[in-house]
Amino acid sequence: MSSPLTLRPGAPESLPGDADYALDRGRILASARQLVASLSPTLPEAPWHRGKVYSHKDVDVATETFSTASPQHPPPGAGDCEGFRWHARRSTHRSDKVSYDHFRQGLLVDHTPNEREYVESCTQVEQLEILREGEFEDVNPFPAAKRDFVFSILTVDNPTRPSSADPSRPLRSFIVISIPMTHPKAPEKEDYVRGRYVSVEEVREEEGGRIVWTMAVSSDAGGRIPRFISERVMPQKISEDVPSFLKWVQKSAPAS
Repeated sequence: MSSPLTLRPGAPESLPGDADYALDRGRILASARQLVASLSPTLPEAPWHRGKVYSHKDVDVATETFSTASPQHPPPGAGDCEGFRWHARRSTHRSDKVSYDHFRQGLLVDHTPNEREYVESCTQVEQLEILREGEFEDVNPFPAAKRDFVFSILTVDNPTRPSSADPSRPLRSFIVISIPMTHPKAPEKEDYVRGRYVSVEEVREEEGGRIVWTMAVSSDAGGRIPRFISERVMPQKISEDVPSFLKWVQKSAPAS
């Protein structure tokens, strides 16, 4: 069965209904978890290639980046991305500086409205439809450069894992999956470019008070931006979300 992590926009009728929700949700999660697992901190699997490490000294965090060399060889779990490569980042955080609860509140709970607060280019977010309260919805964000996107977003707490350091407090993680869609409430606008992206984010607690934040994305900006330019700048672009989010947490997120 083909992966749902594709750049081909799905139609509303392709989304899971009540009868098959658990099955389709499981299929999406399985693909996303396979994709994240391919970016293992010890040895990322082929076809990932290590890119630049961005040192965000203002927040004392470094961000590793990775890219696939060829769109013909997507990472495990990924589907057809129509000639676009995949890019990823990974950052490790100390829980005494930013807690897991801060990550969960900022990235899992109200994920898209929060992006408007810390992603500078995102100027507006419209919730189109709630497919499953607190977990699955269709949204339409608007970046500043006359570009918009429509996607379904699935936000899920993963099962906990046992901790060898403290068996009474298992290790937590969550995952956020965005898949491009079409929607009757969001037709393409004459003066806007319709972009597309598919992405997976995972935040997980590790032993020793560490929190690992991983994100992988394939994106078509649309419009007249040459593909080679958008692909070249993607690693730097996605790395910028890390300090932006951490600064927003310092200013706005509730205490853990």
